[in-house]
Amino acid sequence: MNIETRQAYSEVNKFLELIGEEMSNKIPVKLRKFFEREMDKNYIPTINTNIPIKEQNLKRKTIAIIASLNLQYWCKEDKKQELIEIYSNNEKKYQEDLQEKVEEKKEPKVEQVETPVEEAKEEVKEEVKEVKTTAQIEVDFNDILNILVQAKRTVLNDIQDKWPVIRRYCYNLNTAKYANMLCDAKPVAAGEKGFILTLKYQPEVNSINYTENYYPLKNFLKEVLGSEYDFIAVMEADWPNMRQKFIQLNKEKKLPQPQPIVLHHIDEYHEPVVELTEAQQYAIDMFGDEIVEFEE
Repeated sequence: MNIETRQAYSEVNKFLELIGEEMSNKIPVKLRKFFEREMDKNYIPTINTNIPIKEQNLKRKTIAIIASLNLQYWCKEDKKQELIEIYSNNEKKYQEDLQEKVEEKKEPKVEQVETPVEEAKEEVKEEVKEVKTTAQIEVDFNDILNILVQAKRTVLNDIQDKWPVIRRYCYNLNTAKYANMLCDAKPVAAGEKGFILTLKYQPEVNSINYTENYYPLKNFLKEVLGSEYDFIAVMEADWPNMRQKFIQLNKEKKLPQPQPIVLHHIDEYHEPVVELTEAQQYAIDMFGDEIVEFEE
């Protein structure tokens, strides 16, 4: 889990302390303990109770989590659909503004008047990521090409439309790990069986391309996207050159024929076998594994 996320959990935890027991007790104890356990203990959030939340300098992830808590635990049932539409529109506007900012950076600007305050508000903050693997994972460019020759704009649009939903899983105990690994990734090319993701930092790329993470991520994305895909993560800085090479090969009519997707950097993965105690095995034999759930 990255530093930015842990600091967001610190801000959420502070917020829950300030709103009083009546409101905070509506949040499941397990979820509150999760925030307390995973937060950055060295980070001291500053929240002013006299200033509206949206006007405070809180992290975007903090706002997203508070908004989700509001929707699930504090909002009245008859207001939920209206709130979902507001959140959806806000997320769409944020993504459009972000894309507009990226496009502006690509174009040379003449006699631009700098506005440091406004630019500071819009600046996308770089995050320091934890290293999940010890060595860089080499991806076969032929595997990338095989996805690109099968790419369809309609499939990419569908994945991009669904991608913002991943942020909602960041506060779920069962999915937080995988949601946080993927929420800052950007789908840039996609076909019916696979797609390409870009991320800013090599450790992030390694984490997604790492065999032990890949299969749980694949299952998680199947739930989010509604279809099963293979995927490859690449560095955001490397993507333009990869795309240009694909275009050049296409012009030269040297592109390979589409093949079933095989990712050569991904090894065969076996789910770890959990040894049960006699009591746990007895419970499974008595009630079935679909009903019995063990807590650590």
